[in-house]
Amino acid sequence: MEADKAFHEEYKVKKKRQLLSYAAWMFVEEVMELVELKPLKNSILGIPRVNGRLPE
Repeated sequence: MEADKAFHEEYKVKKKRQLLSYAAWMFVEEVMELVELKPLKNSILGIPRVNGRLPE
């Protein structure tokens, strides 16, 4: 599993409690890996300007 070390160290645990944002981020990363969506992580969905999405 890939993880940004700065994010990991700073936000994983504070006062011995796991932060919700970190847990949610790890959950999304794990699900994307399990269903093999990692290569599509930063892709544009749909056809730009046809179904309301703009290429940003």
